[in-house]
Amino acid sequence: MNFYTADKALSEAADILYSLTGEELSSMIKFTPGDPKGDVVLPCFSLAKSRKKSPGVISGELANKVSFGSDSLFLKAESVGGYLNFFLNYEKFAEGVVGDFLLMKETYGSLSLGAGKKVVIDYSSPNIAKPFSIGHLRSTNIGASLRNILSFAGYEVIGDNHLGDWGTQFGKLIYAYINWGDREKIEKDPIKELLALYVKFHDEAGLLGDERPEKGNELEESARGYFKRLEEGDPEITALWKWIRDISLKDFQRVYDMLGVSFEEILGESFYNDKMQEIIDLAESCGILEKDTDGSELVRLDKFGIDTPLLLRKKDGASLYATRDLAALLYRERRWAPEKILYVVGEEQRLYFNQLFETANLLGFKSKCEHVSFGLMTLPSEGKFSTRKGNVIFLEDVLKEAHDRVKAFLDGRDLDEEAKNNIADAVGIGAVKYNDLSQNRKKTVAFDWNKMLAMDGNSSPYLQYGYSRARAILRKANFDFSASWNTGVDLLDEERNLINKLSSFHMVVESASAQFYPHLLATWLFELTQIFTAFYTNVKVLASEEPYRQNRLMLIDFYSSVVKRGLALLGISVLEEM
Repeated sequence: MNFYTADKALSEAADILYSLTGEELSSMIKFTPGDPKGDVVLPCFSLAKSRKKSPGVISGELANKVSFGSDSLFLKAESVGGYLNFFLNYEKFAEGVVGDFLLMKETYGSLSLGAGKKVVIDYSSPNIAKPFSIGHLRSTNIGASLRNILSFAGYEVIGDNHLGDWGTQFGKLIYAYINWGDREKIEKDPIKELLALYVKFHDEAGLLGDERPEKGNELEESARGYFKRLEEGDPEITALWKWIRDISLKDFQRVYDMLGVSFEEILGESFYNDKMQEIIDLAESCGILEKDTDGSELVRLDKFGIDTPLLLRKKDGASLYATRDLAALLYRERRWAPEKILYVVGEEQRLYFNQLFETANLLGFKSKCEHVSFGLMTLPSEGKFSTRKGNVIFLEDVLKEAHDRVKAFLDGRDLDEEAKNNIADAVGIGAVKYNDLSQNRKKTVAFDWNKMLAMDGNSSPYLQYGYSRARAILRKANFDFSASWNTGVDLLDEERNLINKLSSFHMVVESASAQFYPHLLATWLFELTQIFTAFYTNVKVLASEEPYRQNRLMLIDFYSSVVKRGLALLGISVLEEM
């Protein structure tokens, strides 16, 4: 386990309490640096029942017994209204916190919680031949940030892009291409042309509001036939499907490059086509596979309070995505033996994942699975989008718009075109990503250009500016990055506040990785930058005398390193100058 001064303070308080009471109280104490009530606090209310005394009497008795050695991180302990409050020796605490940073530098805040453990994260997962829309941003963004955070917490993380490249929709698309497609036009603009074909199929089938059930049934039946041929390995249909898949992936990669997102594995549903029979056989041998009245095969989950059974095979023998997901789960379990598999998918799929996980348990799978759900993203004057209707906002267009809006702000700045584009990319795309990640993933996120591009408030540009401001001060000071911390130097409140916040970086990494909530880290970084802003606004740095100047510059270096690392965990880059 890495050494942190904050942990040492908690450990010392716990050891003192154990020596006084003989009880393990470490889980009850809280680290609250900078709180005027106390930097480490023990609430005594839960002790009142067992000791048959009031919390105030208990905290008072403990306070009278506490003593500190010359090397202690604490100066005193006080009893206040049922709380035993420890107060830090800030000279020693500051020396220890900065010492931790100097020792660890870029790894400061990292953890060994996940040492020897593997986690698979299933995220992004766009559908081949359909646009990478603004609706895909949340899964991609949240999943990528969790991949970074969990890796920083010590886990071996496998990011798996489970592409939607199989299913009846490909029968529809193949039918549409064979009847109306133009290969040359598709090669020039793959996704938009393939989307147009997909929409045309639904329009012709009468699925966009027109009453043409007879023709619709005919087209749907033809589409199912094409997919059946694909499942059976028909060479002509397979070659067509492979071409559609390849040109779609090439288009997707451009968006992933813009977002700075990558994966350890990109397979997709088609990879499991020859692995699904094992799932059917396993379900049958476990005695959970049932034939429905129409000939389809399913697993009933009533005993788990789930009224809707999980369908594994259609009456015509065609597979479903549930069968493929179970095959993927089994494959991941055998290949990586992960501690946990996370599925970063919208909240609307909760029922499906409940069905999937309960079925996996019945089949004897061992990996712990968790649905990391998220709410919708709403856009101005728009509702939820449907691919088949064609009213889709392409994510690439949104990212380009963010770039252009930031670049417009730079008009008149004495910068060359390359510098302007670099700033526009980092700030614009960072703003889009942070707007998502700074909010509780379970809630609906509003897409608001003004809020996300604001230079003040809880936004990426505000944090990026805090970093570039810090680096500018260090450049102007010609700061020696090998300098050491000067001990015995009085600290101003602004300096204490900054040290307090920096000391808890690893704690927020732990919370975000344990709860799968990137917004906890984003909120912490915003609060850190607010504290830093107050520090450089109110405290003389460049004009201060030594040894104060060197210590203050060191705190600025400390802040800039942590905010850069924290933003990187969210997938957001920083700029030396803005």
